[in-house]
Amino acid sequence: MTGDQANGIPVVDFAQWKSDSPSEQRLGIAKDLVSACRSVGFVYIINHGVPRETLDKAFEITKRLYDLPQEEKMKAPHPPGWAHHRGYSWPGLEKVSAALSEKEDQKMVEQLREVTDCKV
Repeated sequence: MTGDQANGIPVVDFAQWKSDSPSEQRLGIAKDLVSACRSVGFVYIINHGVPRETLDKAFEITKRLYDLPQEEKMKAPHPPGWAHHRGYSWPGLEKVSAALSEKEDQKMVEQLREVTDCKV
């Protein structure tokens, strides 16, 4: 990682992630990102190139979705399985701790899902 922290959250700098950057350089940034996500669970990404307006619009759309009543959100459920990244993920559906497992242990995953989720 860059070694920097923002309020205790690791900072990963994508300034050197360019199409002509050496693959080792991009791999190092990718490893920093994975390490931050696994060790802390959050990461602050800088110099990613996404315009502020695009980020603001994404957060605006997300807020509108999460402000909907539960029955409306459930009209677009997250598909079964871990490989799909679309739809509404209701509290308790996803668990970071399950993703940290080095093995496929369905019993452990089910036990982790019983823990109250604090998705806000």
